[in-house]
Amino acid sequence: MNKLVVCSTLVLATGAAVAQPTGAPVPAQPPGPAPAMPYYAPPPVRDGLTFEANLGFGIFRVSNDSGDSDSENGLGGLNLGVGTFVNPNMAISLRAAGVTYSEGDGSITQAFFGPSVQYFVSPNAFVGGGVGLGVARLVIDGLGSDTETGFAVDLRAGYTFNPGAKHSFNA
Repeated sequence: MNKLVVCSTLVLATGAAVAQPTGAPVPAQPPGPAPAMPYYAPPPVRDGLTFEANLGFGIFRVSNDSGDSDSENGLGGLNLGVGTFVNPNMAISLRAAGVTYSEGDGSITQAFFGPSVQYFVSPNAFVGGGVGLGVARLVIDGLGSDTETGFAVDLRAGYTFNPGAKHSFNA
């Protein structure tokens, strides 16, 4: 009977040794589905030719030689730009943009023509600006119109809703 007890003890000890993990202990998994790994979308590919056609709202500022100035909100006209991406985050373009403000019997239109830079600060958000020629036209019904030209600055910011698409929708 002593021989039987010894054999049983050896088998149990050997089985227990085989079942033990090696290395660091493995933490117990909580009940339920395994946690999902985070998904990282690839950055949008921006290269080659870029073309913009925008409609929207604008703000313009008018000042005179005596230092008086006024800012108004207006309806942005058809703004156009054509250019190229110099890297995935920055495009340079030639841009034409305008804004019109109407009140009563008169209206004032300001337009910008010149080079512009657009920079994506994130996959969705961008800022842009340029310097160039500005044209301001004041029209008063019954009195006529007056047009002035000079230096102009174009500033903008926007958000791309579908940054990975070939054609994007921006605000």
